[in-house]
Amino acid sequence: MKFFPLFFITIAFSSKCYAQNEDINYAEYPYKYLDKNFKIKISDKEYQETVDKYGFYRDRVIGVSYKDSLTVIMAKEFGDDSQKGNRATLHVGYGWEMVGYHLWISAEEAKEFAKKYDVTHPYTFMVLLRKPNSKDDQYINEFFIELRKKALEYTKDEKVKTLSIPHLMDFAMYKSPKRIKDFQDLVDERINKKKLKKDY
Repeated sequence: MKFFPLFFITIAFSSKCYAQNEDINYAEYPYKYLDKNFKIKISDKEYQETVDKYGFYRDRVIGVSYKDSLTVIMAKEFGDDSQKGNRATLHVGYGWEMVGYHLWISAEEAKEFAKKYDVTHPYTFMVLLRKPNSKDDQYINEFFIELRKKALEYTKDEKVKTLSIPHLMDFAMYKSPKRIKDFQDLVDERINKKKLKKDY
């Protein structure tokens, strides 16, 4: 079974996951290795054993970000069911920054947007926006009219005019200048870390 770091899950699987009817509410699931605020609670020994058992690359999941460590935790939680593990990682680890990539706004603006609908979890807000009836809400509809204009002006891609809201959100994420920059910064950072290790 293959588990993926969160950044790559969101790129490769997010649109599919949003569309599926989940049989588990991952935001309220009784995790053994996460507390109620989704903070990791596992011994170093158990963590290391999970890394080895599921064949994670050590330099990607040890001493790195919470989001990448979360991938290991979900492997521990769901065992060989990598599909559930990846969905749980996506749901729990999804941040407001990622929502901002889809909407071309800042993380703080995305959070304020969600507050209008009493939503506090980023992934839950994404699911709400992708519902077929979301366009019936005046504020949401007007927001996406503006996003469509921005995306068309920036990309010059005529297909933007006819994209549904979910497809527009996916398109906006892939073309997001900030996402592209952040991803490149992440790649550069990891390359530099490897260079430093070689120097020593």
